[in-house]
Amino acid sequence: MIPGSLLNKPGKLTAEEYKEMKRHTVYGYDIIRDSTSDEVSALVALQHHERGDSSGYPNARGENDIHPFSQITAVADVFSAMTTNRVYQSKQELLAVLRELYGLSFGKLSAKPTQIFIRHMIPNFIGKRVLLTSGENGIIVMTNPADFFRPLVQTDERFANLSTEREISIEQIYM
Repeated sequence: MIPGSLLNKPGKLTAEEYKEMKRHTVYGYDIIRDSTSDEVSALVALQHHERGDSSGYPNARGENDIHPFSQITAVADVFSAMTTNRVYQSKQELLAVLRELYGLSFGKLSAKPTQIFIRHMIPNFIGKRVLLTSGENGIIVMTNPADFFRPLVQTDERFANLSTEREISIEQIYM
């Protein structure tokens, strides 16, 4: 098991500590495999840090060798890590996280589950107040399923269709 002192270490991990931390996938696999007959759940625990470009761990598998449930869990794991305060990093703003996930869907994370996740999160922004890069304040009134991060925004003066007004984007969402 990973010692609590390592899990809660506030500073940067040494190379040896990081190597040990990455073993949590193997420990989880062993625990689940030895306590249930559910091989898929054990495999998900083992593979949830594998990446489509073979840069993940513990076995550097490529996308075609990663179980689909592990690919889905990887998206949730990255989302959770980025939106939760950790001893080593503060949580990030939700829109920035979704943009980062979208970028990761081109090689690191599997595209289909990542983009489905984003598509299901984006409608939660309808009705939220935003600050646009133009300096205008507004409210998201409609999302764009073809262009996740470019909704229709109602400002005091007008409707700003960010899918056509490409020079403007959302700077901040007020949750």
